Amino acid sequence: MASTTEQDSTPVRLDNWKALAQYLGRCTRTVQRWHSKYGLPVRHLGGESGSVFAFTDELDDWLRERGRSTATKKLSAPLRPAALQDSTLNHDSDGFSAHPTLDGQRNRASSLVALAQKMRENPSHANLGDIARLYRKAIEFDPMNAGAWAGLSLNLVAQGLLGSLHPLNAYEPARAALRRAIEINPDLLEVVRAEAWLKMLVDRDWKGARDRFDAALLQCRSNAPTLVGRSILHISEGSMPEAHSLLLEALSYWPLSTAVVTILCWHQYLAGRPEAAIALITQARAGGHYGAILDAVEALSLIRTGKPGDCIPYLESLIAESPRHHTLRGVLGYAYGVTGRIQDARDALEILTEPGLRGEYDYAYPSALTLLGLNQSRRAMECLERSYHHGSLWSLGFHSDPILEPLHTDPHFTFIGKFTHS
Repeated sequence: MASTTEQDSTPVRLDNWKALAQYLGRCTRTVQRWHSKYGLPVRHLGGESGSVFAFTDELDDWLRERGRSTATKKLSAPLRPAALQDSTLNHDSDGFSAHPTLDGQRNRASSLVALAQKMRENPSHANLGDIARLYRKAIEFDPMNAGAWAGLSLNLVAQGLLGSLHPLNAYEPARAALRRAIEINPDLLEVVRAEAWLKMLVDRDWKGARDRFDAALLQCRSNAPTLVGRSILHISEGSMPEAHSLLLEALSYWPLSTAVVTILCWHQYLAGRPEAAIALITQARAGGHYGAILDAVEALSLIRTGKPGDCIPYLESLIAESPRHHTLRGVLGYAYGVTGRIQDARDALEILTEPGLRGEYDYAYPSALTLLGLNQSRRAMECLERSYHHGSLWSLGFHSDPILEPLHTDPHFTFIGKFTHS
């Protein structure tokens, strides 16, 4: 699949006949016939016998043109008996729809939801925009598709967690989409999963989140995102062995999932095993995994395994490649501060606290790290509270986060801790 974000107009790329057929809601043979007979915009690699790919916007444009052409032909055709008109009104002999039926729209929506769910098996910063567009397009075809609304809610949650959207811009739309899904089908498994995530991240309703995650796992144990969510709930409770067990189980079901591998690395860091976290990250990168959270966990782990000053050149090189990666900048600001490079740390903080800044990633936690490096504990605590109320991923590990150890005995931090486990 080609990468895209919600901010740009890059289309979704479909890379084989099966994906095209699923997207168009037809069998593979029909799609191939449309290509050879009517010029369906499918591209070939390595000649006519090679692999194929197509872009969804080109397919949609072609379908609209074909639909108009079919409608024109029917309007100009001689009048026929009503019975024959009824049987041929919506489709020509090759299955093209001039006026899509309600059932056809529903089938198209279901196909889009199925494709989005398949893509969600390996969510990443790169493909979350593609997935969101598929769910929104499905809703346009069938606004009563509860799976599309619930899937969109879950995808928005993932965008908030992984950094495609700031949590403030992700969770309220996710809640609105969930409300719509509940109105249509409150018992749908995807609805239960979305409820669990939002109860944990937004409502901080730990018992409610636990009940919803457990209910979802009872219906389907092999869903990796649900297992990851339940493991993160264990992390927030400080139950590291239980969290580790669930993450390994999730990895056994979805061994290719970057999200599962990333949370497993973060778990190792939070559990006080930074060397193990770095070893896992090295293996993950060798296997092609990448992402903002993985980079940040590596930076945090490096700070804990050696002298912060030794890490600075490497962190600076990462920031040069990803200047909008605020968590990395926060770790770098911390390293500057604890090594006496006060002005560099202040410069990092100025970037992080620029008025109106939202960026691509949560900025409150990295600001707290830089302030901690500058020995400004009270201001750091204020940023941690902000990160907590935003519902950032990092806030769920505050109690175990090794870099925050100097704050763990602060009465105000203890208050946050009691609130977290209430």
